[in-house]
Amino acid sequence: MKRVLIVALVVLWANTAWADEPREIPMTGNIAADTAFSIVNAMNRQMKMIEDESNLVVKSAEYYKQLMDMEQQLQAEKKKLSELDKQLQTQERDLKANYDREKAGKSDADRDKLADIYEQRKKELADARKQVNGLPAMMKTLGSHIGAQAKILKQVKSMEDWVDPKTGRGRLRAQFQLRRNKINDLTNKVAGTTTRVKAIIEKGSDLDFKGEKVGKWEVLVSDLSSGTPAFEWTANGAAIKKGGEITVGDDRVIRLQVKLVEDRRKQSRTIKDGSFAKKNVAKVDYDFEYGIDDRSFSRWVIDSEEYSDWRVEGRAREPGAKSSSSGVFAAVKGDVMTITFSPDTAADQIHVSVIGRLEWKMTGKRAGNPTLDGADASGNASLTIKISPAK
Repeated sequence: MKRVLIVALVVLWANTAWADEPREIPMTGNIAADTAFSIVNAMNRQMKMIEDESNLVVKSAEYYKQLMDMEQQLQAEKKKLSELDKQLQTQERDLKANYDREKAGKSDADRDKLADIYEQRKKELADARKQVNGLPAMMKTLGSHIGAQAKILKQVKSMEDWVDPKTGRGRLRAQFQLRRNKINDLTNKVAGTTTRVKAIIEKGSDLDFKGEKVGKWEVLVSDLSSGTPAFEWTANGAAIKKGGEITVGDDRVIRLQVKLVEDRRKQSRTIKDGSFAKKNVAKVDYDFEYGIDDRSFSRWVIDSEEYSDWRVEGRAREPGAKSSSSGVFAAVKGDVMTITFSPDTAADQIHVSVIGRLEWKMTGKRAGNPTLDGADASGNASLTIKISPAK
């Protein structure tokens, strides 16, 4: 009996071993579909953040809400995967029209050559559509897994719920890791599918239209999304919104800057003097104070604010991308992404995603006694930029 128990424990230990990180799902260039794929990529980075979290008990409720938001976003966006199938249908129709036009007046030998090209490309596009049609079911399953992970986190009330201090493992952590292994496997399948579909789309053929004109550009924000708390974005110094235009000069540079806006930051913007308490905002968004006198006050200052895991992916080609710090406040790191696209760009779509995290520290006094406090928040956001010839 003891041998059976030991074997069972060993099997459980092996099954809950940490898995390799899943592949990033590549962007296909279809904005609607890529929004769903970017949510999965952000979710997997969030899972890694949760597993690395040393203070999970305090943050479990926050992570629970973030994962629930991601599940809702994914379940909504997966419906738009049909747009990728519609794109492939359009390519099939264009292929047939181009074939019919090109073969007219050609010799038998040239017609046979065109027929071979047409049949090969037709087969490739049909195969891509077949693979795309299998994506909604996989994305639905991924969404349900995200929701289940969130519910696991909701049960974490103490570190003993998550990790057994004697073994380094716990019941809920084991459940979380087992499901994460399934998520990783499914993510890799989706990534494999999108990689193949992207390759087929980009491969083209002699019968595909390639006549786009290079010139000045119109740059639009075709998609913009974030969870809770929200992100604020600027591009080349101006606030941006979904459907809005980004002004780009001859240098072809898009300088993005991000900022998490949670409750404390909102408070620094809206705080007012009251009948008793007085405010002192040294720097909106980063350093503010309120209180009655020097014996009763609270001063909140950003202790750390970091933006990382930037992803910049172009459909036609990879643009130049470099992260940096704006210098707006000493504790803020990595809040800028500078993108430079090629001068011979005709049309392209660039997908950008980022993860942000900040911590506030409070020092103050209550009835003359020193007091300390803190607050933190984290989240992820993404946007898609569409570049096309200026009209």
